[in-house]
Amino acid sequence: MRLKTESWNIDVRIFLIAIFTIFLSFSCTGYFASEASKPIKNSEMHSIKTEDLTQYYYTLGNKNDPPLVFLHGILAFTQAYRDIINELSDRYYIIGIDLRGHGRSTVGDESFSFYQIAEDIINVTNAIGIQEFYAVGHSAGGFVLLSIGKYFPGKIIKGVSIASLYHYDGIDFKKNGHDYLTENGFMDNLFGRNSLTLDFFDRAHKSMGEEEKFNQTKQLMMEYGTQLYPSFTHADLSSINDPILIIVAEKDKRIKPSHTEEMSKYLPNSELVLIPGATHFSIVRSKKYLGDVTEHIFQFLD
Repeated sequence: MRLKTESWNIDVRIFLIAIFTIFLSFSCTGYFASEASKPIKNSEMHSIKTEDLTQYYYTLGNKNDPPLVFLHGILAFTQAYRDIINELSDRYYIIGIDLRGHGRSTVGDESFSFYQIAEDIINVTNAIGIQEFYAVGHSAGGFVLLSIGKYFPGKIIKGVSIASLYHYDGIDFKKNGHDYLTENGFMDNLFGRNSLTLDFFDRAHKSMGEEEKFNQTKQLMMEYGTQLYPSFTHADLSSINDPILIIVAEKDKRIKPSHTEEMSKYLPNSELVLIPGATHFSIVRSKKYLGDVTEHIFQFLD
């Protein structure tokens, strides 16, 4: 009887620890999501309206410094990158643009094609009188950068692609059902996924008052299936002549590091940097890596 009681007590402790861990994870996610959705200190929020959407962008830094467009990743928004944006604003005038359907930008009536998204960026820069600019993109933002280079050559003076890809073969699809990127396309939490990352962005958009719009964005992304994913060829990369720095996160579990490295072989004017130990998100968020990343960016752009 004593052994059974001890065993039962151990099981209860394990259960309570598991419940506490889950509660702590969701509590932390809620806190960080709320913090990420707050305005970036010393930044200004603007919007422009084109034919089919209202696009929001944020400026930070000295207007007399060279302009640098910052491009966020899928499901994210400019404010979530406040740390690296603050670092870059020491030397550049930052224009952080929320992609259509993300952050505060509306979904619009046009497609989520990468040509359209690249054109959205050019519409913003043209509207504020910037004909050429530097650009930094993380994850899907890095592919938007490539799309600008392909479809709007000469707009990017120099670019930096961080933990990014050129083809969906580079995505490290998860097999355990806990990620929102699958071989068949994007999948929302409502359909059996259990992603803390997606939960983070859900909560952050809710904090911004953009929950309904974000749900619409996710629904559209699910409808796109694999068409949502990048699909550039080696020939496409070879046609992009803008100088681009490729930064690889060594421990990336979202984009295969070998795939990110491969981009530099086909981009004719590229350089390659590996950040040891960095993961897909920590490379732009963790103070452990942020200094090295921004220093490499400054060296390349300057």
